[in-house]
Amino acid sequence: MPTLNIIGAGKLGRTLFDLTPKDLYQTALLARGDSIDAADITLLTVQDGKISALAKQIPTSGVLLHCSGALDHEVLRPHPTVATMHPLMTFPGPDIQTPEPSGITAAISGDSAAVEVATILAKAFGFTPFTFNGDRMLYHAAAVIAGNFTSHLYRVATNLLREAGMPDAIIQHALLPLTLQSATNAANFPDSALTGPAARGDEKIISAHIDALLRSENEQTADLYKSVTNHIITKIIAAPLDAQET
Repeated sequence: MPTLNIIGAGKLGRTLFDLTPKDLYQTALLARGDSIDAADITLLTVQDGKISALAKQIPTSGVLLHCSGALDHEVLRPHPTVATMHPLMTFPGPDIQTPEPSGITAAISGDSAAVEVATILAKAFGFTPFTFNGDRMLYHAAAVIAGNFTSHLYRVATNLLREAGMPDAIIQHALLPLTLQSATNAANFPDSALTGPAARGDEKIISAHIDALLRSENEQTADLYKSVTNHIITKIIAAPLDAQET
């Protein structure tokens, strides 16, 4: 049975440890300060800025992988057999929720032997692996926009509902069906899924929204609203908000 060291006991590391089939891999989850022994596979789930320094502390035998979406496999040198395996998913930690792995794709790149090992490991986790050798920063920016930005915008929207006077008991899940359906529509019908005042070019409603945000002293949120609306309008009707009467 191959040995697998998962180094990094944060949200992702703990989730991957739980997803690892223990009948296929002899697995250890290592946290900061733990001694690092040689393993057939070592998987780094630490912050991007710590990967390079940590890689230099790991025995050079076996396959070395990291889970960063932004960094390529070369950051793991001088190890001879390295690759990346980045799951396209947000992981809040197994104590909160473990996403259904069958719906998760994992981008893999690196040395051919390490790619083979990473592909098998990704499948063991339940992911759908694919080989990716394109622009990693554009790839990672896309992941941040789809994931992190969505989480932040959802929080901003729920805070606005609270300011508008909606009871907390309703706020908790009021926007969830809308958000999930919007994401589903965007995935299935990317050219026609967008709705709302920006998509319709409804300048009167857009202006009223901005006025309401400014009136309630949400200036930063008003700037955010204008920025995203400008992007939508520019893409759809090629007329930036700043050039319109608002």
